[in-house]
Amino acid sequence: MTAFAHSVESEGLLLRLEAVSGFLGRSKSALPWPQWLGEAPPGSRLTLARLSDWALDGRIQIRANAVCIPHEVAAMLTDGQAQSLGLPGPPPFAMHLEHDGTFEQPAFRFALSWRKNFQPVMAQRTGCILKVGQQRFRLSEPIYQLCEAADAFNSAPPEQVEARFLVWARIQPYLEQAAEVQTSGYLHQTRIAHATRFSIHLEAGPNGPLIEPVLYGADASADGSEPDGVAEPEKAEPLLPDRYQQIFARKRFVAAPEARTRYALGDGWYAVLDDDLKSALTEVRRVQEGTAEARRAFARNPQAWLKDKLGDSVDEAVLDSLFTVTDQYSERVADMGIWEKPVVPWFKAAGNDWLPDELPETIPLHLQGRTLSLNPNEAVSLLADLRAAHEQGVASIEFRGESFPVTTETVETVERACREAAETKKVALTPSQPNAQERSAEGHAEELLPTSNLSELAYEAAKRPRSTRLPPGLPDALQAMLKPHQETGLDWLQAAYIAGHPGCLLADDMGLGKTLQALSFLVWLSRAQLRSRPLMVVAPTGLLKNWQNEAELHFKPGALGAPYLAHGRNPVTAEKLRDATWVLTTYETIRNREQAFAGIAFGAVVFDEMQKIKSPDSHLSKCALTLNVDFVIGMTGTPVENRLADLWCLMDRIWPGVLPELKQFSSYYEAEASPERSRELKEIMVRSRGADPAIMLRRMKHDHLPGLPKRESESPKVTMPAIQAQAYDQVLADAKEGEGRGWMLQALQRLRGVCLHPIHPDQSGNIGDDEYIAQSARLSETFRILDDVHAEKRKALIFVELLAMQDKLAGLIQRRYGLRDLPMIISGEVTGAERQKRVDRFQAEAGVFDAMILSPKAGGVGITLTAANHVIHLSRWWNPAVEDQCSDRVYRIGQKRDVRVHCPLAIHPRLDDGSFDVKLDALLERRRQMSRELLAPPTLTDQDLKDLWRQGGNG
Repeated sequence: MTAFAHSVESEGLLLRLEAVSGFLGRSKSALPWPQWLGEAPPGSRLTLARLSDWALDGRIQIRANAVCIPHEVAAMLTDGQAQSLGLPGPPPFAMHLEHDGTFEQPAFRFALSWRKNFQPVMAQRTGCILKVGQQRFRLSEPIYQLCEAADAFNSAPPEQVEARFLVWARIQPYLEQAAEVQTSGYLHQTRIAHATRFSIHLEAGPNGPLIEPVLYGADASADGSEPDGVAEPEKAEPLLPDRYQQIFARKRFVAAPEARTRYALGDGWYAVLDDDLKSALTEVRRVQEGTAEARRAFARNPQAWLKDKLGDSVDEAVLDSLFTVTDQYSERVADMGIWEKPVVPWFKAAGNDWLPDELPETIPLHLQGRTLSLNPNEAVSLLADLRAAHEQGVASIEFRGESFPVTTETVETVERACREAAETKKVALTPSQPNAQERSAEGHAEELLPTSNLSELAYEAAKRPRSTRLPPGLPDALQAMLKPHQETGLDWLQAAYIAGHPGCLLADDMGLGKTLQALSFLVWLSRAQLRSRPLMVVAPTGLLKNWQNEAELHFKPGALGAPYLAHGRNPVTAEKLRDATWVLTTYETIRNREQAFAGIAFGAVVFDEMQKIKSPDSHLSKCALTLNVDFVIGMTGTPVENRLADLWCLMDRIWPGVLPELKQFSSYYEAEASPERSRELKEIMVRSRGADPAIMLRRMKHDHLPGLPKRESESPKVTMPAIQAQAYDQVLADAKEGEGRGWMLQALQRLRGVCLHPIHPDQSGNIGDDEYIAQSARLSETFRILDDVHAEKRKALIFVELLAMQDKLAGLIQRRYGLRDLPMIISGEVTGAERQKRVDRFQAEAGVFDAMILSPKAGGVGITLTAANHVIHLSRWWNPAVEDQCSDRVYRIGQKRDVRVHCPLAIHPRLDDGSFDVKLDALLERRRQMSRELLAPPTLTDQDLKDLWRQGGNG
């Protein structure tokens, strides 16, 4: 039989394993260490194995017949390990930590006492052993360290007040781990933040960057937990809570020309700086007071600056440890300065995505129900004012004595008018922009400037495989049943994340449920990511409510928590973004609050309708590049909307470097375009590489939604009435006088307007409803279709671009079918919230006839209108992708009835199949097929328009 015995020495516990024999076990003999594992009680063998390991690394000392366990090691044993070795159990007393005096006083001392039932207990401590009478108890961590630190302070109290503060700073962590220790009010309230390192927080100011020091504590890698003693940037956590960090940086630190050793921050908080850090921060104070260029130089390379200033007085190793590299901004952010729209001379201009239905002598603008007639110069001037106000977040501007809202839709409306002026009147598309020096002189705030990949590939995102807390699969909080293709999409997103892709492009056809796939991934990632970081969805304003609704509908309550709605009039702050689980915002909000967003490390960001940032020279695109994102998900049903460079721009945010720089990309894929090169590009995007998933996932509805009802498309031909044919002939006659590209575009625009209706709605006041309808072949066919829809008590969507025609059509429908209310209209003038209300109302009313009138661009994305099963394209868009987006508002998941898509064609009685509508219909279909089979832009080219004019416009 064997048993453990021990004695308490000043250096530790002397542990013996004794063989017990003789009468009543009176004979005891200590066994040598090599026999312990074989002879010890069975319950102690795991602990003895641990002691063997500690003996090898020198933590304990092996003697002839005993083991010396230092007190600090004995305190680290768990209660179970200590019991297996026969060591005392924990004390049944409460420890009280009190004080005499304050830290500012030289006579300050700690006072330790032990109490049971609030009564003092006389106790003596030797290392980790507490003796009360004849009883012994073992003190474990962190109580043991608390006692050691307090007694060490009392035996040799520091003379300097800062040193006394630092002792308390070292004791505080132990108190946080030992909640059972009772402290006095003064000690409980006094919080010492011992700063040994710093980083900087940058903000743009009117006179250069603003620099604030951010304090950090001892490097967590000092214990060897990080390779080479370097902590990963993302693991660094500021020493002070936000509130006290701001007090330190913005009030206390800037109050003196040099850094101090100690700062009182209020509420019992103090920041205490090491001497070397104090020297470094004194240099930071001088930089803060220096020139803008000096601040920029310091921000670009703080370590080099510090070595230059302090290299003679501080060791290089110490200098290297003073500055902490953090992930405040993405590594792609290269500088701060005044942003200038880049000049991209090789960038191929977009095709003719938009041509208006009419072209009068002046430029008509339909804003907020008002029609303005502007000459091109006025339109350009108005656009400049709107853009400036939009960037500054101004709600409205005055023009011609009237107030106009500053919205994305308003800006886009005027941009279209300016584009028309550029094509037909030979005026500048936009007013001249001041250069960076001029804007700086005017006091414009500096912005974050990302590394550009336009002319050379200067920034590439590395592939870094990721570990996760959870295996891939369906999130537990998912309540909906994913369709097979949606499960495949979720698997693909998870595989791309784990493989280490910087991002990927979910480019499914409209109506395949991309939102639910992305939400399922975000819910999974919120629990799977190793470091808890906020997630974000960036989308057009009108789609944000849909994201919120989908999250509430398809997932258990609390799956992602309540989103932080960082848009509109809601305040946007870095603190709220950092504390959020997931964020909903808009592209414009990111632009307007760039630095708040750029200063947050996001776990993942979803860019919905990502074509919003398809232009490499736009401000929105630049701001998106400054976001600090671990994993980017791009979402769009049209990855190539106008030109192949659209795809390049999306990928420059999703995975920079996966495609060559824009200059080379444009030269190879656009300037020398061919079907073979389009196939090559598509292969790059959709091909899996071994175990690595593809960069892009693109599925079409007809391949992956076999359960959807049938969809039929028709282009009924209707002969023009005489008044319409005569107007058509007049356009042709007038065109014979002209020449050049502008003349051709003007003629095509006029033909397009005449084929809709020969009489502008604003000029139709004295014409009866039936007569007005009969004057247009397209309008006559539209109402023939609506008559059938009305008889079946179904619903229809009517897409027409001309705002005046939208209003006219609403009145015609209301009167013809005796509706109580005017049909609802969704155009660029309808706000996001109001748009969603109209969608909900249209979707909710079943079993009744209804029609909704929509602008192709405003109503063609992000909304579900499956209550309708008829779509009428009253006017045609030059880009078939936009037209398909419109039809897909109806033909998508949730549709229960067969869908009919109608494209009425106005046929000139003399030209027949040579009519403009017939030729345009054929041209759009060819472009549609090319876009589906290849990564080719669906937009019509100049050659397409020339062919269209030659075949359908010239008789």
